[in-house]
Amino acid sequence: KDENNVQNSAKKLLRYSPRRGRILPGGSQIVRFTVRKPAGLESGEYRSQLRIEGGLLGQENANSAKLAYNIPIIARHGQTEASADLDFLGIHYNEKQQPMMSLLIKREGNRSLFGSFTITNAKGDVIGLTKGVSVYEPLKQRVMNVELTGELTPNVSVVYEELKEYGGTAKVQKTFSLR
Repeated sequence: KDENNVQNSAKKLLRYSPRRGRILPGGSQIVRFTVRKPAGLESGEYRSQLRIEGGLLGQENANSAKLAYNIPIIARHGQTEASADLDFLGIHYNEKQQPMMSLLIKREGNRSLFGSFTITNAKGDVIGLTKGVSVYEPLKQRVMNVELTGELTPNVSVVYEELKEYGGTAKVQKTFSLR
């Protein structure tokens, strides 16, 4: 996708180095980022992706296996805020016949959400946990399926809480009836 036409792209704000390199098996590479914010930049969240591609040395032909990672890069400027809300969509079963709880997480505000779900039954036992759940701009909502383990009770409590280490403060807790 051409990031020059994406609303709130961070492409023009970011500088990084090195731009190319080779990492040998078991090796590592530090990539340094600089964010340059021009005067008059609107408050909000600017997002881009760092794409890392790789393959085996000496096997650069079209038939060789290649790996690609897309890592979101987010730069926030000025006043940003977000809130979350949840809707219960139902219980279904995966191919292993494990119950899955379908939830709709809704985002409001001018920044993305990044957090985790914790689901507890009426006895207080954690029966579902999913970390690293994101709703990136420009999405306003996302369906999440959380595998449930343990005893299902008629009512369950669902908590979505953003990870504070990533600048998040949003938290929503709701009780849903499974009947």
